[in-house]
Amino acid sequence: MSGPDDDGTARVGLDMSTLARHRDGLVETIGVLLDLTRTGSFPLKPDSWLCRSCPYVRACRRGHVPTVARVVSAAGGRDYALLRRKSTRRPLLDQVRRPDGAGEDA
Repeated sequence: MSGPDDDGTARVGLDMSTLARHRDGLVETIGVLLDLTRTGSFPLKPDSWLCRSCPYVRACRRGHVPTVARVVSAAGGRDYALLRRKSTRRPLLDQVRRPDGAGEDA
């Protein structure tokens, strides 16, 4: 179902076949995020829209090269960084992790 809600905001439905097709990738993404919260990790996101209003800009380490390297090399940080490379054509981390591009449609 799609259309506006009572307050006029747009609402788009998701049919079950679409959800089923993308389920594994969605579950994997949620799992990565849950693992980060379980370990108390806070991955750096250098282009976040939240940075424009953050009161801690002067203390932020998101541009500090050694800090970024440590975060990305940590297992959870590495997976978090790879989430941005996932797509409908490559919905799983194993597909975006492969250096040869395996899993891509030609």
